[in-house]
Amino acid sequence: MKENTTKKENTTKDNNGNIVRKGDFVRVIAFHFKDISKLDNDEQRKIKAMIGREFKIDEIDDYGSAWVTKSWRAKGGTYAHSLALSPNEMEKLENKES
Repeated sequence: MKENTTKKENTTKDNNGNIVRKGDFVRVIAFHFKDISKLDNDEQRKIKAMIGREFKIDEIDDYGSAWVTKSWRAKGGTYAHSLALSPNEMEKLENKES
């Protein structure tokens, strides 16, 4: 008997109970800042600036967190921050294409 090795696609829900998948677009509506307190002030400011912005979901992890990434150019190269969002920290944007 052949075993099915296809991995099930992870999903989660947004603040309104809508199903969210990898590739969907969401707006960050909140972020719990306790996890960024060890970062310098400039990096904290950049992460806080992600609130209200729209992002494409990079992945949904096994714990139901939706990961989004913000990148920007600065002296010396390109930098990025990835955030793991809980359902109460995002809302799905229905009018965006995956």
